[in-house]
Amino acid sequence: GIRAGRLMPHAVSLGKSNVEGTVTHELVAETTGILLRAIIEGTPATSGAGPYTHVFDHSSELASLSAQVGIPGDAAVHPFCFAGLRARQWTLNVTPGDVFPTLSIDWIGKSLDADGTPSLTSASYATFTRFTFQHATFSVAGSEVCVDGVSITGTTGYDMEHKICSTDAGTP
Repeated sequence: GIRAGRLMPHAVSLGKSNVEGTVTHELVAETTGILLRAIIEGTPATSGAGPYTHVFDHSSELASLSAQVGIPGDAAVHPFCFAGLRARQWTLNVTPGDVFPTLSIDWIGKSLDADGTPSLTSASYATFTRFTFQHATFSVAGSEVCVDGVSITGTTGYDMEHKICSTDAGTP
């Protein structure tokens, strides 16, 4: 029987998990293409000749990415691997007082591997070419306008769906 103070073995079920969060990136020429592919996938239909017009067709799925983050601990840096990341929403910000434009991406993902496998990949830091908008112009109805800053936001339509099934459960 059950008595007061007696320890009973029990199982714990964690339920659904969500891999999500917003990351803000400084725009640099060498890596921005990967981020743009995640938010506006596809080969653009290009027209014009300086300035060019690029129209993206979302008829195919956006690319998913994997990312690894090292979290410092007492004795070591612990790897956390995020798999199946897809962009849910994004915002490009250009503010005159800021040094560089930024791209904030609201990510959702399929899974988080926090058990240390694979091991932490060594970081490499290349020389980056940062974007600037010092000579950018904006026009409305064909006339140039001065602005205090620019914020462009887009959504991809992805969201997390939790299902009861053996494949693709919790897939964005």
